[in-house]
Amino acid sequence: MPSDELAAALESLKSSSTFERLQAARTIRTLGNASLVPLLKMHQAREADSWVLRAIDRAIFSWSNPTSTSGIELDFFETSADAVLDIRASTLQSGTRVLLHEMKPLVRRIDIAAREELGADFETSKTKAALDRQRSFLKILESVSEASGAPVRTEIDLTDTVAFCVSQCGFSSEEVLLARAEPVSVQGDSNLLALALPNIIRNAVEAQREVRPEGKVLINWGTSDSEAWVAVMDEGPGLPSGADNATLPGITSKKKSEHFGWGLTIAAQAMSSLGGSLIFVPRDPSGTMCEIRWPLKDSRD
Repeated sequence: MPSDELAAALESLKSSSTFERLQAARTIRTLGNASLVPLLKMHQAREADSWVLRAIDRAIFSWSNPTSTSGIELDFFETSADAVLDIRASTLQSGTRVLLHEMKPLVRRIDIAAREELGADFETSKTKAALDRQRSFLKILESVSEASGAPVRTEIDLTDTVAFCVSQCGFSSEEVLLARAEPVSVQGDSNLLALALPNIIRNAVEAQREVRPEGKVLINWGTSDSEAWVAVMDEGPGLPSGADNATLPGITSKKKSEHFGWGLTIAAQAMSSLGGSLIFVPRDPSGTMCEIRWPLKDSRD
């Protein structure tokens, strides 16, 4: 008979919560054994979340490849690059959730106290401006948390996805030119792309306006044998010094009072969660191409 904790984990594999299923799979790996392989394979066939699938895969693998005679578990040494990224993203998501849980009530309490103390002067006060900026930053942390989420791959029309992201930014055809109109069907996560692409597009349009405001940002997309890709091209000032750090939190060439410098951080994290990448390539004679790529199939396939 399984222990109570193992039995609870097996039941949690049926949960509608991705987080609960992921925790359950990790618990089962620790407490279970090879007799559970047929049951886990049944869950594999129904599971859409790649993190949970990898956790189940690692459980089955560890039971098929028992520990060495020294008693040291092999997991620490067999961890793949994908598994490391899963752990990093899961930790980032958990951390931002805890921070948001603590910070949101605190900001609300400060807001209530400031309104009581300042009365009619609150609306024009520096306190209100500071609170508004803090709320804006908490929204960024929410985006970071979402960008760190496990991908749920579905069949999407990349043409519709790109057009939707441009419309969400509020840019017109005078500012952004879409290179194609025919459908392009790919496997991807539309939610993660909707976090990555608008930040990249805004960055390109702002760069374009600096140098050649009458020009247009060009967006192209398509597939190769193994990957889907989107390229966003501008004729702006080009890659600044330190461009290698462009996706680090807080890095921005804009005014800090207007930008937090997290847009490309969110975009890069969203692509990492999708198993893809974000790169910058200088254009000749000026400008930058920002390209995102992700595999058409999950790396576990």
